[in-house]
Amino acid sequence: MSTIIKIKNDTGSNAIWAGKEFTPAEEYTIPDDNNRQKWRNSSELLTAIGNSEALISDGSTYFTDINKAINWLKGNMTTSVAIEGVKIENERLQSMNNRVPNGYSLYITGVSDDLNGSGVFGTGNTLLFDSTDITRDFQLINHYYAIGARAMWESCSLSNFFNATLIAPASSSLINQAGDFNKVEIIPSSGLNIIVPAAVGQGAWDIDLSECFTSTNVLKSTPVPAAGNDGYFDYVSDTNVLTVNTAGEGGYNLYDFDVNLHSFGRKVWGTPQNGGLTELDVSGLVGKLLYNTWKVKLDFGINSGSLSTEKAAVIFITATKKNI
Repeated sequence: MSTIIKIKNDTGSNAIWAGKEFTPAEEYTIPDDNNRQKWRNSSELLTAIGNSEALISDGSTYFTDINKAINWLKGNMTTSVAIEGVKIENERLQSMNNRVPNGYSLYITGVSDDLNGSGVFGTGNTLLFDSTDITRDFQLINHYYAIGARAMWESCSLSNFFNATLIAPASSSLINQAGDFNKVEIIPSSGLNIIVPAAVGQGAWDIDLSECFTSTNVLKSTPVPAAGNDGYFDYVSDTNVLTVNTAGEGGYNLYDFDVNLHSFGRKVWGTPQNGGLTELDVSGLVGKLLYNTWKVKLDFGINSGSLSTEKAAVIFITATKKNI
């Protein structure tokens, strides 16, 4: 992209620079063509700039510094380019390798937060597995970026494995009383329903879209992405606000059953020795923002055998804004 070079005659009388005559206060933009070089090599113009008789502008303001004016004319100055979402702090580009946005810090954890009444960080399900505890849910109080994970194996073999599935739990804010919403079965006789808006007060169900679990900001209404933006609700993760989209052009829907969103891993096989480690991380992969209403369900199982002495653990590599 070419730079703008504008000249203004500030002598109060006519002047001739690079073969062009300027009337008093006349402004002229040098064309971006091969003739720019004659302007840059004009001794008369350079002298006039040095005497503050010719002013040079970048198209928005005229330079008051003579050296900057001459360098701009000669094309020796660089322009600053702002990169959306990337800050410069202490003269360092704060891009974090583009994996997560600014403001998020690395958080490595083998335990969930507690959403069952206390709302305390790091006091939920521990991600330890054995023959008794073969299923664990991982959920955090705040939104987070998922970067990777580690699986550790003890007394395991290639018969053992992990499954990891991202789930949007059923919306639990529904009240069976007259309200602004109805349930619509998505498959006949399935008992699986989508929540749709009704005329004010004409629905069979009521919902407080701002209701959260005790001592948390985790909504009881779980937003599920709607492909093609044909959903009945809008959700803004930054403000944690869920609203009705009466036009049916929202980005999300609500359901009264658990919705499987994504499989992070199927049959991630164990290692055939004690102390084995499986690294589930791809260097440079951009982190995925996961909402605090969602959970990752981990299942520890076997393909054959007795599952008696086998043990395993999972550590998540995430990025969060707050965890204390």
